[in-house]
Amino acid sequence: MPHEPRRRHMTGARGFTLVELLVSMGVVVLLLTFVMRLVSGTTATITTSNKQLDTASLARIVLDRIGNDLSGAVFTGGATILHYSEAGDTGNSAMAFVSGSRARGPTTQTSAWTTDTRSAFIGYKVRLVAQNVGGSSPRIPALNRGDGRFTFSTQDADNKATYRVWDVFGANNTRMPNDLVTVPPANDEGILNWQIAASGIFRMHVSFVLDDGRIVQTPPLYRNFFANGDPTAIGCIPIAFSSANSADAGKRYVKGLVVGVAVLDEQTRNLAYRADNNFATTISGKIVRPTVDGETPAEVWDRNLRTLTSNAPSDANYLFPPVRQNIRFYQRFYGVTL
Repeated sequence: MPHEPRRRHMTGARGFTLVELLVSMGVVVLLLTFVMRLVSGTTATITTSNKQLDTASLARIVLDRIGNDLSGAVFTGGATILHYSEAGDTGNSAMAFVSGSRARGPTTQTSAWTTDTRSAFIGYKVRLVAQNVGGSSPRIPALNRGDGRFTFSTQDADNKATYRVWDVFGANNTRMPNDLVTVPPANDEGILNWQIAASGIFRMHVSFVLDDGRIVQTPPLYRNFFANGDPTAIGCIPIAFSSANSADAGKRYVKGLVVGVAVLDEQTRNLAYRADNNFATTISGKIVRPTVDGETPAEVWDRNLRTLTSNAPSDANYLFPPVRQNIRFYQRFYGVTL
């Protein structure tokens, strides 16, 4: 007799309980939150790193440019570097010198200066320039490079190179000293054709290394430079680069320059000006420059920054946090050998 097939009783698969579903969803949410925070942190790190790379690159380009200009500087026939220092520890340095390289191009100068030889007199100075910040155009400090033209020819007896070099430094029109000072007594034949070299560089200071190895903030004076029109009358110092032309009692002279710059990336700079319309004045009062011999600009600025740890705007040690995080200081030594 045939047997009936056995019936298998299948029990239904057990489903997830509500509690288990909620726990699973919570775990997923926690994982997503962790991933988002990780991505956000990584993005912030990359952004900060990119800002630092931008400022480092900007400083390197400008310091390279200064080095290239100094490599062609003329120190004969009464020529030297003119140095100007704004008043107090909140100011900036400025400098100008003659170069045998060709100038950039036509300027507003008179015909006496626009010949085919087109040698250059070059200046570096932090100037107030209108820049776009959040839709407005405030005048904010930025490092400028001036590039003028003058006759530099030894073939014409009436226009010797020494005369033209002297004329650039002083004598009749005192072009270079007038263009370096903060408030020049006369706007002689137009300014030094200044153009922004780096909008993110808002501070520049020059320290000087003497022949005995000491670092000073005021260089030895070029002896008898008054013959060139006495730029010292308006605050410019012609630098002595040899004992023969040094007015120092010990015949000390400059063997090299330490040029320091303070840099902010454009995004941080714009944030700072939106938060504080007088940011240029604020930062100058907090990142003061060297006034004591033996110090270099980056060393002093970095020491200033380490004291600005407060997050309370009313505190004297407060600095806008994005600026505190992203500001960078760079300096470079340029040796001078005659």
